[in-house]
Amino acid sequence: MVQSVSNAGPQAVDVEMNMNKSKSDMPATHGGGSAQLVFDSASPSQSVSDGPSHAEEKKAKEKIETVSLGQLFRFATANDWLCMLLAALGSGIVGAAQPGMMILFSDLMNLAGGISDADKALGDSFNEIAIKMAVLGAICMVGAWIGEAGFKTSGLRQSAMWRKHYLKAILSQDIGWYDTNNPGELSSRIAECTQQIEEGISSKLSSLCRNSMQGIFGLGVAFWYSWDMALVLLALSPIVMFGAWFMTKTTTESAGNMANAYAKAGGTASETLSELRTVSAMNAEQKQADKYSVNLEDARKADVRKSYRVGFANGLMFSSGNFMAGVGFIYGSIKIAKELERTTDMFSVDGVSFETNCANQTAVNAGIIEECGITGGDILVSLFALQIGAQGLGLIEPSLTALAKAKAAAHSILKVVDRVLTINAFSDDGLKPANVTGAITFEDVHFAYPARPEHKVADGYSLTVEGKISFHD
Repeated sequence: MVQSVSNAGPQAVDVEMNMNKSKSDMPATHGGGSAQLVFDSASPSQSVSDGPSHAEEKKAKEKIETVSLGQLFRFATANDWLCMLLAALGSGIVGAAQPGMMILFSDLMNLAGGISDADKALGDSFNEIAIKMAVLGAICMVGAWIGEAGFKTSGLRQSAMWRKHYLKAILSQDIGWYDTNNPGELSSRIAECTQQIEEGISSKLSSLCRNSMQGIFGLGVAFWYSWDMALVLLALSPIVMFGAWFMTKTTTESAGNMANAYAKAGGTASETLSELRTVSAMNAEQKQADKYSVNLEDARKADVRKSYRVGFANGLMFSSGNFMAGVGFIYGSIKIAKELERTTDMFSVDGVSFETNCANQTAVNAGIIEECGITGGDILVSLFALQIGAQGLGLIEPSLTALAKAKAAAHSILKVVDRVLTINAFSDDGLKPANVTGAITFEDVHFAYPARPEHKVADGYSLTVEGKISFHD
């Protein structure tokens, strides 16, 4: 005989009583039979099971539906659009400034290797470049502040509007909607969906604009200074992009896995404490302690896997950058050597013959030798600009993922907000009779709950209640 008893407390508890088991197999005795107490950290409204429920499996198989960008920003006002426009501009400037700094660095390298004027002129040139770097740094500081503050301010205001409309839509639903949607999950669903929207349209958009401009401008600068070297390094850029992407992906996934493991452990502890009397009555203290230990062990394993993967991701990201730099230096040195060989010539001054090339800046300034087609500074700016651009493109993926999650969350909210209601408690429309006699009449009523349409509660039900009749116990 198997009997299922469900506790009506905050957490669902299933007690199985198998009267056919021998007493030697019983962890606790109750009424001559064995009792096995099974706890789970599921939500309060769910029954406990060891595996995923049918609803969860069906939900996982369903295609994730999203909304368009226009619908995602449907609650944005003119001030929000202005903030986002200024924020995108500020973040884009910060992203473009990263490879732009390499241009100043190239000028610095060319200045150090090519000018042979007086010390004063050389010092003034260095000071000029230093001032430009300082100004660029100040611009980046202002741009970064505008980018983060603008998107964050707009995102917080829009997420508040999403919360407001979502809550209002939930409160206005008819009773049949609550039959298919668990009221106990609605508060967490509001927090989760609106948090995903806020993350996708606030700081992640700032990162998207910054990294996109960093990638585009970095590639442009690299091709402008040395297109052939940029092509060579571009073949290696997927390695750098993969390193940056894998580093971000590993960190995010590992944090999520650890959070889930600790959440299960915390759910087990909370559930056990809330049902402590039942646990004690069923002699299940050790069972719950073992289950808690298993969840903690899962968290430990997740942390160990995180250390391995983060270490590999760090090594891959930095080694790929150094590998690209090594290839770039080799190709650049070969190219510069060929340029020096091409411009090398013999000259005679006052009967003295000497050999020179484009590396002699004095001869170049005097017009004796043509200027080098490429310099060491050009090689460096092309190398590092492409490297910075590849890293920027590799960091776009987390922002795109957050934006996709925000669009999916907005779709789930809009299904409730845009739902056509049969009974709208917030509407003033409808018939308003001048006199009410109190007579109630039901004629041929057919009704079934949405969650159980095959079971009719009313099948052709009719009833008439005359007016001015009071009901007493």
